[in-house]
Amino acid sequence: MKHSNNLLLLLFVTLLALSCQRKESYMHYEPTDIASWGTYEGLSFKIDSLKESGSYRMKVHVRTSTVDRYPFKVLFLEVRQKWSRNKTELIDTIPCNLAADEHKAGGVSLLQYDYPVCDIRCYRGDSAQIIVRHIMRKEEVQGISDIGISLIHESQRFAPQGIFDFFKQ
Repeated sequence: MKHSNNLLLLLFVTLLALSCQRKESYMHYEPTDIASWGTYEGLSFKIDSLKESGSYRMKVHVRTSTVDRYPFKVLFLEVRQKWSRNKTELIDTIPCNLAADEHKAGGVSLLQYDYPVCDIRCYRGDSAQIIVRHIMRKEEVQGISDIGISLIHESQRFAPQGIFDFFKQ
């Protein structure tokens, strides 16, 4: 009995240690005006300097209000990237299906959705300016609380982020 308790304690401590690891090399959120986010209001994200070279997966994160609801099923976002190394501008259009459950994480007053943008090869010290704006026909939309950008290095893509993520792998 004592041996099985020690084994369970060891398993719990190991899972707890794994849950404290951060996967993202960069993650930042910018708030929007939840009552009225205009298409002309681009949200700016600045990546100062990447710590290591490699392939990165970029994701956009959308938080919606459960109180002041977004009135449509899909949100179209433009993600404009300007990287310091090659001085080029990359523009992606991301259709965010807010009705699909596979991208959604529940919450009390906010729902969060995560969408892949692209995989990009970066080098140590690279910096970037990323602008995200919605490109809906309606110039101002409601119910969008925050927009986030994350970069995940290839070495961290499959590292467990939380205890429950560990069991999903």
